[in-house]
Amino acid sequence: MATRIKKNDTVVVRSGKDKGKEGKVIFVSKNMVIVEGINIATRHVKAGTGAKETGFVQKELPIHISNLIYKDPDSGKSGRVKIEKLSDGASSRVVVESKKGEVNKKWNLPIQFQFLECNLFTLMKSKIS
Repeated sequence: MATRIKKNDTVVVRSGKDKGKEGKVIFVSKNMVIVEGINIATRHVKAGTGAKETGFVQKELPIHISNLIYKDPDSGKSGRVKIEKLSDGASSRVVVESKKGEVNKKWNLPIQFQFLECNLFTLMKSKIS
């Protein structure tokens, strides 16, 4: 499956030491991304290696693509990316917002508690019979 985050996209970090920060994607490999200003580490570079900078160098390190959320530059919304086919045959990327905190209509409970409720019901049923 192709990555849905491309070069020059704006992304938000969802976990790690830079959680909540925004940045612009510089480089994308298979499942690692380098984001401008995110995951910065200090590297010691010797003078004899032909490097442009020597001494202590601040460098952006790759971050896993699953730790990033795409942010739409037009609407400002952030979420997962869905690719939709348009009527003329072209495809466009659409932001799909998270369903976290949504109420499940069947149980009238938040989605997080649905699994817990099912387990309690099966335990009670097994003790009765």
